[in-house]
This record gives sequence, structure tokens and C-alpha cells, in this order.
Amino acid sequence: MPINDDLTTIYEIPDEIKGNFTKEFIEDFRKSAIEIFRQNDINLGREPYDYESYSYYDWWVYVEGSSGFYEAFQKVCKKYNLEFIVDYYDNLPWYDSDLFDDQFGNLLIEYGLVEEGEVMEK
Repeated sequence: MPINDDLTTIYEIPDEIKGNFTKEFIEDFRKSAIEIFRQNDINLGREPYDYESYSYYDWWVYVEGSSGFYEAFQKVCKKYNLEFIVDYYDNLPWYDSDLFDDQFGNLLIEYGLVEEGEVMEK
């Protein structure tokens, strides 16, 4: 991951990829991710959390890069016939895929699908 002198990173999701992430696509991703995590709770014998009410910093930021996040991403890419994006993602170095996840997750806020919330202080 190239880092600039001011400690910012260089990686950005390419426009030809990001242009496919419409509000409808991100909305479907959100629904799919929530369903995947809800089903996981049920499979573990737990009462599912109220994922719909979580802000970005309450929950989403912590599941970026998880297997459930990736599964939802794959599922929605397949629904929209965008498997080439999954192939692109799968070939990123781990550090760029982390940045991809962050930028992708921020689209939930940009499209108004989740509140940003507050960053928890230690």
C-alpha cells in the first residue's frame, strides 16, 4: 500500500468499478449482509441483533473485510452480473482490499442507507 508523506494512502476504487455501485446495488448489499449475519446468529442459537438500526460506526466498520461482508458482496455482484468486480477484488493485495472495503462501506453513508454514528473513544 503506497503511503504518501502526509500518511494518506494512494489506493482508490477505480471509477470503472465504483460506477457500478449504484444506490440500488448498495441497498441490496446492505439487505444481503444483514440477512447473512442474522442467519449466522440463528445458526449459533442466538437471538438476531437489530442490524437495521446500527450506524456505520456501531457495526458496519467492524464487519468490513469479514466473511459475511464478502459473501454479501459476492452475492450482490452475481445478482447484477458484475462477477468481474469480485475477480478484481480477489486479486487485490490484502492492504488494498482493506481500503476497498472501507471505501465500499462508506457508500452506505453516502447513499443515506445508514447513519454515520459516532466513533467510539477508548
